[in-house]
Amino acid sequence: MTAHSIYPTTPKDPVVENQYLKEQLASAMKLISQLNTGESPQAKEHIYLYTERRLQKVSFKDINWIQSERNYVTIYTEHGYLTVHQPISRIEELLPQSSFSRIHKSFIVANDKIDFIGKDQVGLKSDQHTKILPLGAQYKKSFIQLFKQAPLKRNSLYT
Repeated sequence: MTAHSIYPTTPKDPVVENQYLKEQLASAMKLISQLNTGESPQAKEHIYLYTERRLQKVSFKDINWIQSERNYVTIYTEHGYLTVHQPISRIEELLPQSSFSRIHKSFIVANDKIDFIGKDQVGLKSDQHTKILPLGAQYKKSFIQLFKQAPLKRNSLYT
């Protein structure tokens, strides 16, 4: 018996091969698009941040707002706050864009914690009090676009 008789000698079907290549290409394109949007195939619900000489797990659902001062960022959560040595832009990259919004050069807010949006401010309801944060002119237009579908009494916010 020769080695040639063990292996099939019929040519490969180009239609089947093309379908396999199309499936591989579609899968690769999906992964590339997820990388471009900053989302992972398995959406994360938390991040780990280095603070106080340890890695601390922070759940996205617990974050109320984030405030920066130079290269330090303070993350205010339901359970208190923690400070990390990172620029706010790096923290912003780690957060899901659908859940958090940059409202000022020094502030990021959790969209689901917003109580009201004023002309130049954003109110966050926290326990029994409301925290007022500034709404920067540079971020105002894109921030308001997220909430444009919500009914508002006056259109002065959009200008």
